[in-house]
Amino acid sequence: MTTTLALSSQALLLSSVVSDNYAYFGTANGDVIEVDLTDFSEVNHLYLDSGSVDTAIVNADYAYFGVVDDSKTTVVKVNLAGLTLSENVQLWGLTLRTSVVSGSYAYFGSNDDQGVVVKMNLDDLTSERKYFRYENFQFNDVPMSISTSFVSAGYVYFG
Repeated sequence: MTTTLALSSQALLLSSVVSDNYAYFGTANGDVIEVDLTDFSEVNHLYLDSGSVDTAIVNADYAYFGVVDDSKTTVVKVNLAGLTLSENVQLWGLTLRTSVVSGSYAYFGSNDDQGVVVKMNLDDLTSERKYFRYENFQFNDVPMSISTSFVSAGYVYFG
């Protein structure tokens, strides 16, 4: 049996995370939609910004969403109890596409041609940028960008 849910936002879903019995979907028009996985119903919805919610992670009682628009990129911290905005920080000049959590740090990968990874302390949302050179990081003579990531054995991998 297949169950489907029509969401209140008709925008394209770009990111998702799961915490306990709830899923949180980021959309192309700046919304986060909370879905109860026990009965597959839409519970809540939060508008973050005019950009697209391209990446999402969960750590403890908070989710962190990377919101990208034409002029800025913002990492938004959302309290999952009630789906309320907690705080945010702007990361100028980056287009975040992937993120992972390891301990109290989040790592955000950018699909910009510079190869930027942002390491962010989730306790105070301070960050530092790490630049990587893409020597020989090509496929069919086309330069590649960071679009996926995972954590394994204490290391963060980007591809």
